[in-house]
Amino acid sequence: MSNIQASEIKTAVEILEKLEPGVLPFELFHQIARLYVTPIIEIVPLKKHASGEITTILLQRDDDDPVWPGMMHTPGTVVRASDTEGTFVDAFARILEDELRGLEVAQNPQLVSYEFHQVQRGRELALVFFVEYVGQPKYGTEVSINELSDEVIDTQLEFIGKAVDIFKKNIKI
Repeated sequence: MSNIQASEIKTAVEILEKLEPGVLPFELFHQIARLYVTPIIEIVPLKKHASGEITTILLQRDDDDPVWPGMMHTPGTVVRASDTEGTFVDAFARILEDELRGLEVAQNPQLVSYEFHQVQRGRELALVFFVEYVGQPKYGTEVSINELSDEVIDTQLEFIGKAVDIFKKNIKI
């Protein structure tokens, strides 16, 4: 921080004081994520078909995404300061309603693991959950867990693998 002047820090603080807790402008979020640990919630949707095949639903990032352009990923969200304290209900709702557009699920999200790791945009503390979904997804791409490609963000492959292991134990495969 030796290159930063006290006046620059004061200006940054004055600007940040004007923001309300919750969603940050993307450019600001991107820089804060680079500097600070970002808490995220990831949900791996899983389904066992009559054939025994297990599928998941992946979403595609925009081609102009500054970190993972065009890559496939599991649905997730950043935990926000404006979320209800003591619960992840708001984060779950954003994922299930906004990202998965009302996907029908058989139960509440089940905890898989927590991952404290480095990704391209910075450090994350990811709380990974799975849900068993029913019916057909209205949004996203349904993919067999045996056919995941290198188009999936590498950390997401880890999330999926761990979720599948626990899912199989829960459904007695």
